[in-house]
Amino acid sequence: MNEKSMTRKVIVELRAPFGFSMKSIQAMDVAKVSGFEMDLEYKPVPVSPSAEIVKSLAAVNEGTILVRGELDEAKEAELKALPNVVNI
Repeated sequence: MNEKSMTRKVIVELRAPFGFSMKSIQAMDVAKVSGFEMDLEYKPVPVSPSAEIVKSLAAVNEGTILVRGELDEAKEAELKALPNVVNI
């Protein structure tokens, strides 16, 4: 990351298939955003999705997980715009 950019530690809530693996998480678009560095030592944590999205996730056999990382603040909007990002 650019040392002049302001970065902060974040938790990102992602849509992920049931039975996900760390390899599948690393293959997601979120892991490829320049300015976001996923903490690979932090094991993704499955969480209950919000009531607003639980039915749509169940329909496609997905759930939500939390991953930790460091984000360049200038890239927050780009990260939030990804379809598998629920919240930061």
